Amino acid sequence: MRGITVPKEEEAQKMLLRGLMNVRMAKPASLSFQKVQDEYLQMETENKGITKLSSLSPVAVIPRAAAPDAAPLRGEEAADASGSEHLCGDEAASASGSEHLCGDEAASASGSAHHTAAF
Repeated sequence: MRGITVPKEEEAQKMLLRGLMNVRMAKPASLSFQKVQDEYLQMETENKGITKLSSLSPVAVIPRAAAPDAAPLRGEEAADASGSEHLCGDEAASASGSEHLCGDEAASASGSAHHTAAF
């Protein structure tokens, strides 16, 4: 098995199996594999049981303040990560001396999000 030592302890074997399932390549699995996996998971579900909503106790809700950078931005209030004024279109190109893309053009060109005037 490609240098993998199967542990003797059942819990360690389960952890190894879980790890291997997490890194399995995304491709169709054989029907025999699916059958064995289904039987195993059904057995594990029976052993662990399923927690019913009615058996849970309520917990206190702890309010959290939003992170400072999570504030919604509108139109001209939008600023880049450095806090400087955001320009779009010809103003930005002339200010920076280079071509400036906005909206979908910027996202597809750089592969990242870009703040522009919005809703």
